[in-house]
Amino acid sequence: MATFWEIYCPDPEARRSALASPIHADLTGLPPTRLVVADLDVLRDENIEMSRRLNAAGVAVSLDRHPDMPHGFMVAAAFIPAARRAIRSAADWIRRLEPEEAR
Repeated sequence: MATFWEIYCPDPEARRSALASPIHADLTGLPPTRLVVADLDVLRDENIEMSRRLNAAGVAVSLDRHPDMPHGFMVAAAFIPAARRAIRSAADWIRRLEPEEAR
């Protein structure tokens, strides 16, 4: 991750900015949030921490973890059944958020 941070945001001080890393933002007042987390992702722990921080800020959080899946697994839905399940589950979650009149 050190190399990616150097490319993405070379200034170490700027990395603590909410613009560089949303985990540092004031999360209060955000809408319900769904986090799909691949357990083999180098960003797994940050995603789980984001879930905790959102929850602490009073945001309704749905954390959907996928064991044995790498970062970006959902783009391979044509080949990975777990990706199709994750997409289907996220779509169902979104539908449940919609008001009845919108359906």
